[in-house]
Amino acid sequence: MLYQPLTRLSPWGIHAPRAPRKVFRGAHQQGFTLFEVMAVLVIIGILVGLVTLSVGRVDPDSPAAVADRSRLWLDGLQTRAMTQNRDLAVMDDNGQLVTRQRGTTGWDVPDDAPPLALPEQLRWEFEPRQQDPARPLLVMTREGAWEPANWQLTLREDRLASQQPPHHLGPDEYGTVKIRHDPP
Repeated sequence: MLYQPLTRLSPWGIHAPRAPRKVFRGAHQQGFTLFEVMAVLVIIGILVGLVTLSVGRVDPDSPAAVADRSRLWLDGLQTRAMTQNRDLAVMDDNGQLVTRQRGTTGWDVPDDAPPLALPEQLRWEFEPRQQDPARPLLVMTREGAWEPANWQLTLREDRLASQQPPHHLGPDEYGTVKIRHDPP
């Protein structure tokens, strides 16, 4: 009859038998612990945050951002003129562009659109040039056509040492306002 002794003899003395230890090896492991998963998620979150912060921010006063806002403003003017079935004019009011409706004495009725103001370091140049400040720079007809048809609004930095090329806004052959950039 075989039996297991309650003690075992070793060169160092008599010892009680020990319970076998569980050793986790890669082949026996069923998954990751919660701590390991959380550590990986924290590391991924930190990396995503660093990448997000390192991506260049767009300065809202940069010429490119102002040109894009201006294009959207002019597109909105075109949409409003067609949906409300009225002519709208773009006028220069001390460096900011405003919209006016035709009244009994000319373009004197203010429109409800907010003005398009420029940051201090930027300025508009309009072609063809208007000598009379009472005349509009542009007119968007109720049919969706620009008058004059071949206009160009140039946005320049008002600094002598500017490295930025000017941004030109103007209609394409379909009347949609596009932005062009001069090569540096």
